[in-house]
Amino acid sequence: MTPRERLAALLAGRPLDRLLVDVGTSTLTAQRPRARPCSGEGRTYGDPVMHLPVLTDAELGALGSQTRRCGPAFPGAAIEVGEDSFIDRDGVTWIWAEGEPAPLHHPLAEADIGAISRAARAPLPALAGAGALADAGRAAVVVTDVPSAGLIDTAFRLRGYYELLDDTAHRLPAANALLDRAADLIAQDYRTMLGALPGEPDLVVYGDDLAYRTGLYLSEERFAVLLRPRMARIFSVIRSHTRAPLLFHSCGAIAPILHHILMLGVRVLNFDPTAAGMDIATVRAAAGPDVVFHGLLDFPAIARALREDDRSGLVRVLDDIRAGWPMIAAPRDNLPAECRVGDIRAATAFLDALDLSRLLAGDVMGALDAATDAAALPAL
Repeated sequence: MTPRERLAALLAGRPLDRLLVDVGTSTLTAQRPRARPCSGEGRTYGDPVMHLPVLTDAELGALGSQTRRCGPAFPGAAIEVGEDSFIDRDGVTWIWAEGEPAPLHHPLAEADIGAISRAARAPLPALAGAGALADAGRAAVVVTDVPSAGLIDTAFRLRGYYELLDDTAHRLPAANALLDRAADLIAQDYRTMLGALPGEPDLVVYGDDLAYRTGLYLSEERFAVLLRPRMARIFSVIRSHTRAPLLFHSCGAIAPILHHILMLGVRVLNFDPTAAGMDIATVRAAAGPDVVFHGLLDFPAIARALREDDRSGLVRVLDDIRAGWPMIAAPRDNLPAECRVGDIRAATAFLDALDLSRLLAGDVMGALDAATDAAALPAL
């Protein structure tokens, strides 16, 4: 099977020959930057704030990824020598600290409803990787990346975390105006991106971090009233431009609202299995057999277990695959900056070598023996 045939089989509930492996491709699976971005360094990024590098096809091939990215290519932040802050396309000021950005100033922190409704956003940059979509017979899966932060994250950035939560409790007109404007900006980005595609992608990413590790940002009731209708509007815009399934991502403990999310027609789900109530078996029981999971595997831990011949660690990975099946094998978070190409390649080679039918039939040790055999992993 080609990777695209594997994706089609996953979505249709048919057997696969091997795992579909996605690593380094989108903002969900990319590697964090190795150093603070600087103006004029020549790199482009899939995320203009986190600065997750856009990798070339050759770089993705070296990692062993079976997927390719199509999405906006943002230039590096305008951080000058001796400075640590930069301004994003919404006017949010960020400071680069301890290897990642943190918001320093929110442009709508004290804005009234009129100013909120007029909030501007810089245009979306040109797409990278769109050429792959011109080939309808391609083998690799093409993932169309998220063009902007999700609904609640955009509102947090514009208004401020505590300010927005206070709005939802005490100033509902302001909260509604903020969330309406955030939804408008996100929908326009998806219109621009999807309208520029020369062909159909295989997956479209939408990310919305709706919770922290132990609970929701907003209650289930407020999610249903304030967020779900606006998310449905954004998804409607996406579906008006493409038939590709939606790959939905959210960090944190989203178990109380998971049924709301799935009822919006999400086919591929990316979540944090270490958050409260989000272990793989529990989410699988809640989601049912038709939702494909994505991004549940600890790639650095797989590489470490291979390096140290830690068979118990590898068995835990196989147990996660069985508990989460059907799934796309992808890292559960952005790869750490210090993770070496060789380590990632070791993990993808192991996953690619798995005898999936044997594993899913319950022969875990047989599948493990075959995948770790030297002949099965010639690159290691």
